[in-house]
Formats: sequence, structure tokens, C-alpha cells
Amino acid sequence: MEPAALVAGHALRFLSEQGLRGVSVTSARQEPAARGGQAVPGVCLTLTAGLAELDRIVDLAGSLGERLGGT
Repeated sequence: MEPAALVAGHALRFLSEQGLRGVSVTSARQEPAARGGQAVPGVCLTLTAGLAELDRIVDLAGSLGERLGGT
């Protein structure tokens, strides 16, 4: 399975565990991200959700990043 698909699955699982079951992934892509002159692979997710869920998703962004190994 591709890294972008794995990250998308983990993200949706995390959001579902937090009570956000109406979220879906519109796109998921893997791309290199330049950091300090060295390419580090990254994944970009685009999510679709209702307006009522937006603030909660923003509030959970840091926790989701930690869960996925981000900094």
C-alpha cells in the first residue's frame, strides 16, 4: 500500500475515534518536502467535512500530526 493511502486511513481512523465520522479524504498524495536542503518525503491530505466539523478538525490537527509522527 502506498504511504499516502496509509496516512489517509490513519487520519480517518483518528478523526472517527474523536467523533468525526462525516469526514472523507478528497485527495492524498506523497511528495518530497525540502527541509534544510534535504528532501524529506511528506504526505498532503485534502479533507472534506461539514462546516460544523471544521473547528473540531482544526483543534485536533496537532494531535493528529503527533499521531502520524509529525513534528
